[in-house]
Amino acid sequence: MQTQFAGNHKSSFLAKVTAATRPIQKLWTSLFGGIAWPYIELAIRLWIARLYCSFGFMQMLHWETTLAVASQENPIPFFAPHSAACLSTIIYIVCAALLSIGFMTRYAALPLLLLSLITQLRYTPFDTQLFWIALAGWFAIYGAGPISVDNLLRRGLNDSAVPLAPRIIDFSKLLRRYGTPLYISFFRVWLGIALLTAAFSRSFCSRNLLNCPLELFWAGLKSATSPPARCAGDCVNHQAK
Repeated sequence: MQTQFAGNHKSSFLAKVTAATRPIQKLWTSLFGGIAWPYIELAIRLWIARLYCSFGFMQMLHWETTLAVASQENPIPFFAPHSAACLSTIIYIVCAALLSIGFMTRYAALPLLLLSLITQLRYTPFDTQLFWIALAGWFAIYGAGPISVDNLLRRGLNDSAVPLAPRIIDFSKLLRRYGTPLYISFFRVWLGIALLTAAFSRSFCSRNLLNCPLELFWAGLKSATSPPARCAGDCVNHQAK
């Protein structure tokens, strides 16, 4: 009887706590999701669009250098160096412009995502580009937020007689509904595995890192963004020192 009474009392206490914190949760959801998030999403979208657009204008303003680099390191496979340089420049400028206004956001983010992946996997990888890849992948799946041309068109074309328009809108809704949680889960799992792998690899390289958890964390975060060969190279350099 006492055990059953204690269990009922505990359940009642948890129910009261949940009921008491529910208004706070609703307030936070309404403030962040309904008021702040559209402007935060717009700021992130404008920032990443400005970044990619600057890449395109830099390639266009330094065209001779762009052609020289493309002839040595072709940025796009299965294309001639000159064609690859022209195509990458057009993708950077046009897709960045579309991304900034939120028009055909998924179709604009996908080429930018592919270019970033090619640069990261085939050429010099660096940590910051992984952040750009994550943002481009997010917009390729989630699309643009409320402050966008896509949102205005979605309202007008949802029940229109334009061929394939309702089906495309329904597909985008399904992709946002089911693809976004999967993308976030994949990103979370990848980041956790990468951090653990890098942490264990670093622990075998130097015992000093084990004495400093904060240094170990940042070392793991840095090496998690690179191939395993980089971690092995860091081990050799650290032992040589």
